[in-house]
Formats: sequence, structure tokens, C-alpha cells
Amino acid sequence: MLLEPKKSLTVSQLCTKLDVEQSLVSHHLAAMRNSGVLKSSRDGINISYEIQEPKILEIIDQVYKSKLMK
Repeated sequence: MLLEPKKSLTVSQLCTKLDVEQSLVSHHLAAMRNSGVLKSSRDGINISYEIQEPKILEIIDQVYKSKLMK
């Protein structure tokens, strides 16, 4: 999991780790921020993101496990 509570990453860091374009990453991050999944903070020109609510990771984990069991 790239994003975790108390572990923030900038858009540039996420783009590098995912090997995808900045516009795509920014679009998805904005949607997740608007839905309350992520929170963001700005430091100059950089915006960092991290998981807003730790419980979301439990939900993601359960969905992933249920997919593996099928």
C-alpha cells in the first residue's frame, strides 16, 4: 500500500512509484480527497496525500481478501 495514515507522499513521488502520468494521478487523488478517503497538505508547490481514515485500509484489505478467495 503506497498511501497510509501518517505516511504522506507527493504527487511526484506517487507518479514515480506507479510509473504513470501526473495528470492521471492528480485526477484520481482529487476524487479520493473529495470523497473523504484522502487528506492533502501543501508545502510550497508540492501537495502531499495520505489516508484520511485508517479504517479504510481494513475495508480495502477485506475486499482484496474476498477477491482472492473466489
